[in-house]
Amino acid sequence: MTTITFDTNANVIKAQAVLNRIGLSPEQAVALFFEQIALRQELPFSYNTPNQETLEAFHDSETGKNLVECTNADDFFAKLGI
Repeated sequence: MTTITFDTNANVIKAQAVLNRIGLSPEQAVALFFEQIALRQELPFSYNTPNQETLEAFHDSETGKNLVECTNADDFFAKLGI
């Protein structure tokens, strides 16, 4: 038997409300999730892993590098070439 513990936050509370509405316990939902992973041999929903360029853009934005500053929306669109 495995025990999984979740910190209660807004998303957990919202998820529990959905599960209650459809008549599933959190334990049942996790069991269904794992069953789907085992059947599909992948996550049962689509997801995208950021590529290197995106990871670098995240890093730059977090560190304040290579940022383009705009004074207003017109300046923003002009710098985008729109």
